Amino acid sequence: MKKPFSKYQVYLLTIPKNERRNSSTPKQALPLITWIDENLYKITISNYNKLYKYLLQQKNRSISFDQYTFLIRDNSENTSIDKRIRITQNERTVFIFDLRADGVTCFSLNIKHSPNKDDLKYKELWLKLINEILK
Repeated sequence: MKKPFSKYQVYLLTIPKNERRNSSTPKQALPLITWIDENLYKITISNYNKLYKYLLQQKNRSISFDQYTFLIRDNSENTSIDKRIRITQNERTVFIFDLRADGVTCFSLNIKHSPNKDDLKYKELWLKLINEILK
């Protein structure tokens, strides 16, 4: 008799052909961390662009949210080069969301941090702000 699947088993997720990032392979799956970012935290190119445009309309190109500030520092709204949304705390950059051709990447500048703990904190903060803006 076969054992049932564990409830913690990770499944390979495939995306429709028209939504694939690179359609050179017949079946391509998103990396799990990317799938989580896009589906649980709404860290998508579309939401990134909405937040970026929202920040461009704000005075000083920033918005305070909780104890953090979301801001952009570049001057061009038409270029996709160096489009970065920074999260600062006490005027120090603590986290960056970066728009690239293959999607949105995010990272902390703090060398001494717990990646899983800090990344989740800022991703949850992103989700709260996106939900506020999309209301």
